[in-house]
Amino acid sequence: MLTIDETIQYFAERELDKAMAGPSMPKRATVIVMKPKTGEILALANRPGYDSNKYGEFASENWRNAAVSNTYEPGSTFKIITAAAALEEGVVKPEDRFYDPGYYSVGGHRIKCWRSYNPHGSQSFTEVMENSCNPGFVEVGLKMEDKEKGIFYKYINAFGFGGKTGVELPGEANGIMIKEENLKPINIGTISIGQGIAVTPIQLITAVSAVANGGVLMEPQIVRQVVDGDNNVLQDFQPKEIRRVISEQTAETEREILESVVSKGTGRNAYIPGYRVGGKTGTAQKAGSGGYLAGKYVASFIGMAPVNDPEIVCLVIMDEPQGYPNQGGQIAAPVFKAVVEDTLRYLGVVSQYTVEQEENNKAAGQEKQVSVPEVINLTPEEAEKVLKIEGLKAKIKGSGKVVTSQTPAGMAKVKAGSEVILNLGEGDSSLVPGAVTVPDLTGKRVREVAELLGAMGLKLNPDGHGQVVRQEPVPGTKIQTGQEVKVFFAEEETQETLGP
Repeated sequence: MLTIDETIQYFAERELDKAMAGPSMPKRATVIVMKPKTGEILALANRPGYDSNKYGEFASENWRNAAVSNTYEPGSTFKIITAAAALEEGVVKPEDRFYDPGYYSVGGHRIKCWRSYNPHGSQSFTEVMENSCNPGFVEVGLKMEDKEKGIFYKYINAFGFGGKTGVELPGEANGIMIKEENLKPINIGTISIGQGIAVTPIQLITAVSAVANGGVLMEPQIVRQVVDGDNNVLQDFQPKEIRRVISEQTAETEREILESVVSKGTGRNAYIPGYRVGGKTGTAQKAGSGGYLAGKYVASFIGMAPVNDPEIVCLVIMDEPQGYPNQGGQIAAPVFKAVVEDTLRYLGVVSQYTVEQEENNKAAGQEKQVSVPEVINLTPEEAEKVLKIEGLKAKIKGSGKVVTSQTPAGMAKVKAGSEVILNLGEGDSSLVPGAVTVPDLTGKRVREVAELLGAMGLKLNPDGHGQVVRQEPVPGTKIQTGQEVKVFFAEEETQETLGP
């Protein structure tokens, strides 16, 4: 029994397939979704994939599980680790000022800012993170080393880099780190911005999940239970805490900084309306024999939501995207947004509306209209659950094992909170045992659909992202419990107002 959630896995694979077929057409891509409080892996997907029944027909490099076996230089997503260490050690505070002239000189080398053509100038450390400014992070990394030699590596090791995470998957790599005794100031500078160190995707998401989890590092988990053929539990795996890496206060401070990266900085494309999202972009030049490879990059984004109480962390990696744009904020952040938005709704994480939005809704005086689901042939307990999901109340009349009739009838449009009268009976010859009526799912999000169909004993086969635009079978169709409903989702098109 895996920790993988097949619906969240679908979200990840759906977005990877879109990315692989889109304009950026990366050489390969990976998405991992983790529950930071337990270390459970909810989704893990790689592209390109292969058919394990016909593996010989695919390139051998596709057989690797890139999420645990491949190493890469993480680039600016690693700045989350640099910031965590520096904040914890007190060498920097969010309001501390920095000056970016476009570069930082270390041991005769210049480490450039990505915006060296138009430097950021004076900025706070929060703005250094928002702008993903390399000189600011190089300065912070060197300040740590000045405070205590080897302290930066102490945190890097504590976050789990340089060794296996312990995930129950074969072929896990250790990552690549320069030996501590060989470190020079230039190495500290480059590692501070995520270059000169190679990590695995599972290492990075596990480390960042510690920031989401109040500073506590959890062992990543993909197996929940081992059961036998009779469903007897042979082995039960519980979440495993590894160590505390940073304090709760430091973790909270960094999450707030990461939120500003999404609301104001390079991570704007990861913003999800109604939720507090924090994260970090990354665009790292790929290393090759003899140096870095011209024109070859790894674009990535890692983030968490909701920032005040993170339920999920998601990492998106695009290896060697083609053409332009090739930055993590442009091509990886939108994938993160699509996966995380649907996951939050599916998990039932309540959206966090702004005061302005709530006031606008009240001013509009809008009363939500819902479609009454037909609950005939369900037990009274099942029927009440279905109606409750739709925001309706049930009034039971009579006695019997199943609902034989209802008022209002199925598919009627009523105000949310309305009462539905359910008449019970023993059923009759017109009611096929196990038959239920497919509800109208139009306009619902994935979580709402999954919850409603699940309560009716039906399976969801989702396609697309956003709100329901079509379903098969159509509303009102009688089908057996256990059958599948194909539901097509799409984002609502934005209407643009044309000027004169």
